[in-house]
Amino acid sequence: MPKKDTLFTFLNQIQNKRRTVPYDKKIANAYMISMWLSHDKALINKVNDINKYQFILPDEVIYEYYMSAVPQGKRYLKWVKKRKEDVQMKKRITKLQDHNPTLSVRECKMILTYLMNRKKT
Repeated sequence: MPKKDTLFTFLNQIQNKRRTVPYDKKIANAYMISMWLSHDKALINKVNDINKYQFILPDEVIYEYYMSAVPQGKRYLKWVKKRKEDVQMKKRITKLQDHNPTLSVRECKMILTYLMNRKKT
């Protein structure tokens, strides 16, 4: 069974300067590629240079820019995960909405933030 192409396929192509599959913007749009490459401090200026044209230029042009501008070499780009506090906040919001279904998520966040700040002082 052939391996399915992902965003990481195209990030690896940019880093290795080797095209193994043709670019497909449905799999890896330019915004996602830019977001991932911006996690590397060495590449942040290159990403910022093209960022102002992000929604003006076609995705293929931005991909070609990265193919030529990003130096060859492996990089570790860390995936930003949800924090434990975010998961706990979501559980608290659900619990609060169970007690009072008329509250919106925004209102629940405001109430919980107020209560947590009050608890600290």
